[in-house]
Amino acid sequence: MNIDSQDAVSSSLVDTEKFSWHWVKIAILNWNTALLSLNFFAIITPIYSYSLFLPTIISALGYKSVKANLVTVPPNMAAFFAVLLVTYLSDRFKQRGIFMLSGATIDIIGYIMLIASSEPLVQYGGTFFVAVGIFPCSPMICIVNCAAFIATFTYATSDALR
Repeated sequence: MNIDSQDAVSSSLVDTEKFSWHWVKIAILNWNTALLSLNFFAIITPIYSYSLFLPTIISALGYKSVKANLVTVPPNMAAFFAVLLVTYLSDRFKQRGIFMLSGATIDIIGYIMLIASSEPLVQYGGTFFVAVGIFPCSPMICIVNCAAFIATFTYATSDALR
């Protein structure tokens, strides 16, 4: 295949490219890369910790087996509807950051409830805050990443200005 799928670069140009650590260094030291990586880490960590510790919180309520699984549904459904609502609103208002900061604040409230209380019902209530706060942030990060990725393929060489 002599031309890539978007007709942007011929393979002969790609074949003659040489690897250079200079470009790796520039990518790693770019503040945008570091900030996005930290942001992604700050979103993914609470999502995984929520998913891993929710069964422990549910078992502290006294539920076992199938009933324990059923009790995980309400916070996850709340998160599902929060994702739909927040992504719709962020798209409508063309704002991502304020919604992500709001979600992170709600998430922090939920984790405070989980950490500060030894009451299982308060902890269970905290799972709603955690889920509703953090789950909408993940799709918004993906939207930002996808938009940047798609933008690189927006114009083919044949569409360039003449």
